[in-house]
Amino acid sequence: MPRTIVDVARTVGIEQAVVVADAALEAGLVDEAALAAAFARWSRRPGLPAARRAIGFAARGGGSVGVSRGRVAIARAGLPAPLLQWEVRRADGTFVGLPRLTG
Repeated sequence: MPRTIVDVARTVGIEQAVVVADAALEAGLVDEAALAAAFARWSRRPGLPAARRAIGFAARGGGSVGVSRGRVAIARAGLPAPLLQWEVRRADGTFVGLPRLTG
């Protein structure tokens, strides 16, 4: 799985690469260490600098294609990174939940 993610990130645009990497991280199919190991093994393939940027930008917690694409658009606009998950509490401090973002 890590090699496939690196290969995808080498061959598509950053937006598509982030979508794939975010989804794999969120689903627990890979972790950051496995992706780093894949880069080490295939260090001389074309497109690796772009893949490193995309996978370095990937994050757990997005939950959807729309959120992944939105994060890329926000970064391109030079805006601060959004908070992907947060606790929702009532005014009295009672925990309500942890929302899932959808796009």
